Amino acid sequence: MEKTIIVKEIHSIIFVGKHEYPEKKTIFSPRELSYQELIYNFSGDLTIEFNAQTLRTLPNTIRYLPSGTCNKYVVDRKEYGECIDIFFAADKLLFNEAFVVDTKNEKLPLLFKKVFSLWIQKSEGYYMECISLLYKILAEMQKTNYLSDSLFQKIKPAVEYIQENFRSTEPITAEKLVSLCGVSYSYIKKIFALKYKISPKRYILQLKMNYACDLLNYTATHYTVSQVAESCGYNDIYTFSRQFKTEFGISPTDFRKKYKSSK
Repeated sequence: MEKTIIVKEIHSIIFVGKHEYPEKKTIFSPRELSYQELIYNFSGDLTIEFNAQTLRTLPNTIRYLPSGTCNKYVVDRKEYGECIDIFFAADKLLFNEAFVVDTKNEKLPLLFKKVFSLWIQKSEGYYMECISLLYKILAEMQKTNYLSDSLFQKIKPAVEYIQENFRSTEPITAEKLVSLCGVSYSYIKKIFALKYKISPKRYILQLKMNYACDLLNYTATHYTVSQVAESCGYNDIYTFSRQFKTEFGISPTDFRKKYKSSK
């Protein structure tokens, strides 16, 4: 999601009830969408085909549709539901593609209901209040660790490879990740930043350090620091100890001592 965006206009905010579209399947004709849409789905079970994507819409999900060319838009209703749809224009797209994201943020449904209520009341100053609430909705969405499934699929081979091989003494190279995903390393880093808020290199290091902590804390079998280092893919104890101390501000040996003393 774009970190900075300027909302230029709210075109409309509508409530779509369970009986708005009585047919099970609605096929919208291809057209140019002038506005981006944010749709909060309060209930229902729908499958959305938007251009080349298939999106499952369940209760308490947000659906986003970008403005631009729409070659295919089909709504197939397994269970009828209700939603609030905000049509708006901005200086850039929130995302380059449509998505549906499940949200556990309890503020979002309240914000959607409030902005719809203000929109239909049209009391003095309502428009600027609606703009303000839309920014609040976007701010809450930024707090959600969102990544569309289609984007994640692009880096999934790299993620799976890292998770399976981060303990190997053979380094995980950028070239290897590029060959697995078929996209540039800069693009892989961009998607990693969206998903994990860190780079692939940092992701690998965190996996190593978390695993090291587990081994140091594991009292059933006493691993030496050298064994822990080797198990985490380090060729020497010194590099491991230095990175561990940089990460946690304490040596592996002292970490183990302090962990035991806190039991």
